Amino acid sequence: MAAGKATRILDHGEAVYFQKTKKGFVVRFFSIYKYYGKHYKTPEIRTLELKRIFYEDTKCLKYEWRNFKQTGEIRWCDGWDGYTFYDAACYTANLEKALTGTPYQYCAIKQFADRYEGASVNVPYYLKRYSSKPFIEYMVKAGLYHMVEELTQPWYFFGEYNQDGKNLLEVLGVTREQFRFIQQNDMYSFEFRTYKKMLSQKKCKIPEDFRSFCQQYERDISLILELMQYTTLHKVERYCSQQTTEKQPYFAVMRLWRDYLRFAVRLGYNTKNSFVLFPKRLIQAHDHVADVVQKIEEKELREKMKLENERAKSLLEKYRKIYSWTDGGLSVVVPEDLFSIREEGHTLHHCVANYTQDVADGKTIILFIRRNSELTKPFYTMEVTDESIRQCQGFGYCGSTEEVKNFVDAYEQKVLKPLKLLAQAVS
Repeated sequence: MAAGKATRILDHGEAVYFQKTKKGFVVRFFSIYKYYGKHYKTPEIRTLELKRIFYEDTKCLKYEWRNFKQTGEIRWCDGWDGYTFYDAACYTANLEKALTGTPYQYCAIKQFADRYEGASVNVPYYLKRYSSKPFIEYMVKAGLYHMVEELTQPWYFFGEYNQDGKNLLEVLGVTREQFRFIQQNDMYSFEFRTYKKMLSQKKCKIPEDFRSFCQQYERDISLILELMQYTTLHKVERYCSQQTTEKQPYFAVMRLWRDYLRFAVRLGYNTKNSFVLFPKRLIQAHDHVADVVQKIEEKELREKMKLENERAKSLLEKYRKIYSWTDGGLSVVVPEDLFSIREEGHTLHHCVANYTQDVADGKTIILFIRRNSELTKPFYTMEVTDESIRQCQGFGYCGSTEEVKNFVDAYEQKVLKPLKLLAQAVS
């Protein structure tokens, strides 16, 4: 920095100091400010202790330097846990002595704090995690510092670790050879999860520069792993680069290719054939197989709907006698069949078309609200379950008009409520 160019700079850091007590130890938390003013060669340093946590066997007593009960008196207040020191530098010269004879004697926090000069530690969470996850000690001693950095953050979830493992190999669920690779790369948790996925997918070859691979594809790691089921990473990258254009960037090409391959497998194509695996015109090839699959699915859906419709016929006939109703200018109409329910959803641009199987299974009832002057024209759709209205939707999920709302309220009182009382009396 050139002398005189920037003479007012405020630097801030956090520090943690362990101190032995009669019943255990106390962790003291300091907020440190370094101010470079006019006399920037001799900066002013201000240290403020804001938090203390006393560890006494299994007890954890917290105090913070605060305004005592809003009285204006600044003092140590117990029970507070508002100040966060997630990235504090830890003084380690006396750590072993301070922790000797306590449940944290072998927690390895000194080695973790000394992993590199100026390393930060989330001390409260490190000690908390160690109490319930003692395998953290083995991770530190094995040099898996990046994993421990994440494990000692409040947001971390332990899903990928076997917490009942008797040793680190069992905790991680790997062999000795695999563990050496994890150790050499000092993996982050995301990298570890990716590595385990690749091990489970036997066709995936582990890249030599594993960290660069994870960084490049972190945004959608499952996508690249799926493509690597068909060919090597080198060939995936080469093909996607060749297909990349201004309108179709690299990751868009990857997703398009992935979808093409899924369709190809669905159609029984031989993806080991390079002509099938690497189509010269990917977009055209994708659109062709997508069209073929869509036609197949539509045919399958029609067949499925026919079977469901047969099951629904008697139910709809029964509903027609119970739920049909007219009041004023509107009517409740029971659908003729499941195909009319699907058409209703398509016409009104809502999701009732997805309810046909539930209707056939008797899980829900779909009713149409029609204007008496236009009984065949979709207007509103109503779902009824257990004699209660679950939803009433118009075009594009629009809310009910005042006319429809009054009609639905009257329908609930005059038709559904007596049905519900009757069902309760029978039961």
